[in-house]
Amino acid sequence: MTCTSDRQWVALCERMGRPGLEREHADAAVAAWAKTRPVDDVERILLECRMPAGRVRDPLDALALAREDLLEDLRHPDAPEPSGFVGPRLPITFAGRVDLAPAEVLGASTEAVLRELAGADDETLARLRAAGVIA
Repeated sequence: MTCTSDRQWVALCERMGRPGLEREHADAAVAAWAKTRPVDDVERILLECRMPAGRVRDPLDALALAREDLLEDLRHPDAPEPSGFVGPRLPITFAGRVDLAPAEVLGASTEAVLRELAGADDETLARLRAAGVIA
């Protein structure tokens, strides 16, 4: 889990019955609270607080996910073979919303970013490419 806003933190503190809990005590307080509940309940409550959260799965749980077609071989678009690692099939859907998409290949948006944010024109981009600054 990760708490990315004050609103999430306040919601979690209320659900834990610890309103006003200071964040420097978060790790111990959340761990103690979570130990007293089934993992399904903890995960559900964290998600209800709008926190990015998920349980750590054991190998048998992970195998079940693979069978549900939720995992896939990870590979770089330019690599001839998969990496040997598996990861979530993208885009990931949580409670009906799509949250993630595959990352683009390094440098795929360089020109667009330089044009939009730095005002680079064709001549500037050509000079940067010739100098080896961009590919």
